[in-house]
Amino acid sequence: MSHAQTTTLNGPLPAQRTAPMPKAPAHKKKEPKTVNGALVTLIGLVVLFTGWALAVKYLSVPAYILPSPAAVWKALWSGLAVNPASPLGYYLPLWGTLKNAAIGLVIGSTLGLVLGSLMAESRLIEKLIMPYAFALQSLPKVAIAPLIVIWFGFGDGSKIAIAALLSFFPLLINSFTGIRAVETERIDLMRSLSASRFETYRIVKLPNAAPYIFAGLDMAVVYALLGTIVAEFLGAQRGMGVVITQAQAVTDVAGVFAALVILERWEFCCTASCAGWKHGSCIGATAAANEPNSSEQAGRRTMITRRQWLQASSAMVSAVALGSRSALAQASVKNIKVAIGQKTVAPTSSTY
Repeated sequence: MSHAQTTTLNGPLPAQRTAPMPKAPAHKKKEPKTVNGALVTLIGLVVLFTGWALAVKYLSVPAYILPSPAAVWKALWSGLAVNPASPLGYYLPLWGTLKNAAIGLVIGSTLGLVLGSLMAESRLIEKLIMPYAFALQSLPKVAIAPLIVIWFGFGDGSKIAIAALLSFFPLLINSFTGIRAVETERIDLMRSLSASRFETYRIVKLPNAAPYIFAGLDMAVVYALLGTIVAEFLGAQRGMGVVITQAQAVTDVAGVFAALVILERWEFCCTASCAGWKHGSCIGATAAANEPNSSEQAGRRTMITRRQWLQASSAMVSAVALGSRSALAQASVKNIKVAIGQKTVAPTSSTY
């Protein structure tokens, strides 16, 4: 019997097994070292002031062009190390400027939020107000500041009016955009719970527009202070604008720099507070807007997605907030059926 016939009768020869190749040890990627931002900022300030002082000293720059950092610090300390009730310090002028800017900010922001909400809720009001709002927005506000001073006088009224006018438009546009950006699914859910328009606005639309509103408020703070100082340049009895004008009249450039440092610190504190509020309001809106990523595509047919879970959770929150209709709302929420691909999953009471 030949070798081929022996192979046919006894079956194929078993394949030779080879030992698996040893896997190379996985090398962990080294995470890049994070840079300390505060240290970098401190080093930058040291380099800036050192270069400033050396340039003034060795380039013989006149003090009425660019004072040294020591001269600016001396002028700043002379205005701060006094009695707060003294007219020679910075406290009374700063209080006058901040008071007018704050009043104008509250008035302008409130009007902007109210009109922006009305425009977002009603197409008729939008068509009525939007053309005039954009026409007034395109006009430079600083150019009409002399006219406002003539109308409201040299007192606090003109400063408040300009601050309110400049802080009005950021809140108007941002609140309108934020309310219109609400997902239609949430509005439909509130309608299914028999919620009124005001309840839908309070529970769904206004919280969803919070990041937009705080972003507009961040800009409005800057514009309100800017408008107040511009009005003080044109004519005022007291304020930081008056301090800067008086220092400029006697060529006290160090005093001008000192006033600018004070205004910058206050502006930084205000914008940092607005940024913190905006960051907090963005957390919920960002979580609600997140879609499932590509790694979750395989589980779409067997599990509820993150967005659908958030919608169901917001339904429960809305049901509790509806007061007397909460029992009916909770019963309707339990009967919601979430479509996932070709399947339909009904959330049970254990889901909540």
